[in-house]
Amino acid sequence: MIDFGKVRERTLLFLSTRDGFNNYHDFDRFVNDLTGILCNIALAYECDTNCIIGFLDSLEGHELKPIPTDGKLRHFDSIVNEHVSGHVLHKPFSEEVMKWIPGSVQAGKGEALFCVYDQRSIFGTSPRAGFDVVVDLKSHEFKAIPNNQVRPEDFDNYTSDNITIIKGMSFASTRKDDWRTMCYFYQTDNAKKKDYYSLKLLT
Repeated sequence: MIDFGKVRERTLLFLSTRDGFNNYHDFDRFVNDLTGILCNIALAYECDTNCIIGFLDSLEGHELKPIPTDGKLRHFDSIVNEHVSGHVLHKPFSEEVMKWIPGSVQAGKGEALFCVYDQRSIFGTSPRAGFDVVVDLKSHEFKAIPNNQVRPEDFDNYTSDNITIIKGMSFASTRKDDWRTMCYFYQTDNAKKKDYYSLKLLT
């Protein structure tokens, strides 16, 4: 049995600890979205209200392990601590949040997930923030593969410390100055007509 009201109350308290989420004008929408995700996966995994609350308890103070910046592809779980990754809800929850684009913010795949899992993070919900997210005490520019709307010259203009590329549940990060060692762009004949680029990892 799942008590939606209790789960929503705990989710509200949890998101209140995540900077960027907590001061956004549509905060209630974030809370409702995340509550729905939690309740749906809990039903599928036969978890009750206490199970969900226990998961959020373990996640609230969680800090991601240091994010490697060598450009190698790694699974997201590699930077999640065991007391969280061992919970029955972690895998389905992280997979759903990886796809979550909260509200009307200009977020990409993975940005919400990394911030939800790191208590020190800042989610760049303000258009004047100057960054997408801050995770592991560094600002990150997130791009997803496939991506057809970013040009190589854009990478040189990012103010972020690191470039992070998301591919499914995996990621690769590198310092902004070294992004060319991690990824490259190519164009098909059709893409050239529209001036679109596709992004690939050098792994």
